Amino acid sequence: MSMTAAVNNVNQLEKFLKSQPKALGAVQIMIGVFTMLLGIIEGFSGSFAVDTGIKYWGSIIFIVSGSLTIAAENKLHPCMVKASLGVNVVSAITSGIAILVFATGISYALYGNAYKYSSCVYYLLPYRLGISGILLALSFLQFIISICLSSFACKATCFCVPQGVNLSLNQQFYSLPVPLTNQSITVDYINMSTTSVVNGHRERDLPPIPRDTTDQTNDNEYEQPTYNQRPDML
Repeated sequence: MSMTAAVNNVNQLEKFLKSQPKALGAVQIMIGVFTMLLGIIEGFSGSFAVDTGIKYWGSIIFIVSGSLTIAAENKLHPCMVKASLGVNVVSAITSGIAILVFATGISYALYGNAYKYSSCVYYLLPYRLGISGILLALSFLQFIISICLSSFACKATCFCVPQGVNLSLNQQFYSLPVPLTNQSITVDYINMSTTSVVNGHRERDLPPIPRDTTDQTNDNEYEQPTYNQRPDML
C-alpha cells in the first residue's frame, strides 16, 4: 500500500475517534452491568421480560460491544473498527428488541393481569414497574449509543483503501501493466554482450567476454578472404 493510501486510511479512521468511543464504550459496559443486576432483582417476579431472558443475554451483548469499542480506540486498526461496527449493529438490534419487551411487560403488568395479583404482590407492583421503567430507559440509551457508534464506524471503514493497492493521486502512479512501446535490443557481436534498451534507458547488460585489446593491429592478421577471390589465388 502506498504512502498516500496509508495516510488516507489514517484520516478515515480518525473520524471514528470523533464519536468518543472510549467514553461511550464505558457507558455501554455500565448499561450491561446495570441491566443484569436489575434483571436478577426482578427475576423472582416471573414477568414477561424475565421469561424472554433478554435481561441476561442482552446485557452480555452490551458489555461485549462496549469492550470492543474501547479496544478499537486503543488499537486504531480497520479490523478492530469493523469488529466494533458489527457488534454495535447487533447491540442496536438487541436494544430495540429490549425496548419492545420492556414496554410490553409494563403494559401487561398494568392492564393485562392486574386481577391476578394478591395484596402483597400488588403492594410491590410500583417497585416492579420502577425497575422495568429503568430497564426501558437503559435500553433506549443503549440503542442511541449503538446507532451513533455504528454510523461513525461505518464512515471510518467504508472509505478505506484496502491493503495491497498502489494508489498515489499526487504522483499519478497506478500499479497497472503498461505495454513497452519503444523497446529495442542491441547485440554487440564483438564483445558478445546483449543490451536491452527501454525508452532510452539501459535495462540489462551481460558481462562481455574478456578480450585483449592491447594490440589493435592484430585484428588485420585474422582478416577473412573476400568472396570475389578464390583461396588458391591468395
